[in-house]
Amino acid sequence: MQRKKGFVDIDTNLDDGKPQIDINIIRSHANQLGISASQISQAIATAFSSDLEISYFEEKGKQYNITLRFDDANRVSLENIKKDTTSSQ
Repeated sequence: MQRKKGFVDIDTNLDDGKPQIDINIIRSHANQLGISASQISQAIATAFSSDLEISYFEEKGKQYNITLRFDDANRVSLENIKKDTTSSQ
C-alpha cells in the first residue's frame, strides 16, 4: 500500500500471535485411566502459562505473587507436551 499514490504514513497494529497447538483429547482413553479432560487441560495450562498463583511473599510492604510453570527450555516444543504426565486422584 505504501507504493500506491495517495497513501502516506502507513502503519499496522497487527502483531505476531503466540504459537498455538490444538490438542484433541481422546476422552474414552482418558476416562479409562481415571483422568478427566479438565485435569489434562489444567496440567497443560499450568505447564505452559504463568497464570497459576501458588503462593506469594511480602517484602518491604509489597506483595509478590509466585506462579508455577515449566522452565523456558521445556516449553518450546510439542515433544515437551507429550512428555507431561497427569495422574488420577
